[in-house]
Amino acid sequence: MGWLSIMVVSNSILAISPFLANLFHIKRKLLTEALDYYGGVETHNDLLAYITSYRHPILGPLARALLQPPPNTAPNTSFSYLGFLPITLVCVGLYNRATRSMMLPWLGLLSVFLILRLGSTLQINGTVVLEGILLLPKYYLDLWFPTLFRPLDLTQFFMAGAQFPWAVLTCFGLRALRKSFTAFKQPRYILALILIVAFEYFVPVQMEYVGPISGNPFSAERLAYLDWLKQEDDDEIALINLPLDRANSKLYLYYQSISGYPQTEGAISRTPDNAYDYIKANPVLGFWYDNHPTNCVLEDRDDYIAGVTQLLEDGFTHVVHHYGLYYWQRHIEDFRYVDPVYSDEFVAIYRLDDLRESYPT
Repeated sequence: MGWLSIMVVSNSILAISPFLANLFHIKRKLLTEALDYYGGVETHNDLLAYITSYRHPILGPLARALLQPPPNTAPNTSFSYLGFLPITLVCVGLYNRATRSMMLPWLGLLSVFLILRLGSTLQINGTVVLEGILLLPKYYLDLWFPTLFRPLDLTQFFMAGAQFPWAVLTCFGLRALRKSFTAFKQPRYILALILIVAFEYFVPVQMEYVGPISGNPFSAERLAYLDWLKQEDDDEIALINLPLDRANSKLYLYYQSISGYPQTEGAISRTPDNAYDYIKANPVLGFWYDNHPTNCVLEDRDDYIAGVTQLLEDGFTHVVHHYGLYYWQRHIEDFRYVDPVYSDEFVAIYRLDDLRESYPT
């Protein structure tokens, strides 16, 4: 049993390693923001999520009709769904004396994560049981170790630690089933069980790209502007992608990973307030950040020239106006008085030098 204990301990360490990283590496200023990122409201923590998969095309409608869940309990329960056949297999394994003793350590590890996934209170079909009286372990862990546990208001993340022991327990159950019923040693029965599990866990996938633009954002045609930029005379190119927006920036990061060109805006989880200090401090970028055209709201030409000059001094060379992204039409007026040095059906590129000279007097 020594190897089994080592595996249990190792799995536990791996499962909590992200939490330990939060404890030792999050800066104090960011910690307060992280603790209250979701406003302290736990979500996706309903007990019935273990036996309901509302996103399943067949089982989902049946579960909704039977349980009538509140709207906020339905969307993402498939992350926590255990499956009826795996539950049956685990019960068979626990009933069998030969496999029961080997399953208990894994069952204990699984229970830790399943209980934590329930959050601070017991919620069944959207209703909190004994509210204010029945408090689960996560409630006390939030009080005692806030750095580790309070940021995890999306309690479904605890399922990452439950999946491996759950898979192991299911395998023990299958082993017990094959020992008890010799017919299940035949490949056709094993294949049937695999198909049933695949059916239970099936969730339709959105195959079309869901993002700020329609069509294929990774096509060669959309990336053609990067090939053009390679021909520019500038020794070092740095881009200002418009429109500035968090959703748009996720796409810009992909383009940056291909080109390697520095850019003004990126996207990280739990973005700190000071991440946009540089953008907000520049009179031009500040208005672009608010998605206002500069020549409509920035009346002082000197401020505009100073803002563009600062950008040039800081190494920025080009503005890329991406068509079809969120808020892209709000920046059309910015370029009324200047011609692009490159344009196609997806982007228009302007040199910052040209923008500085083109602002109307």
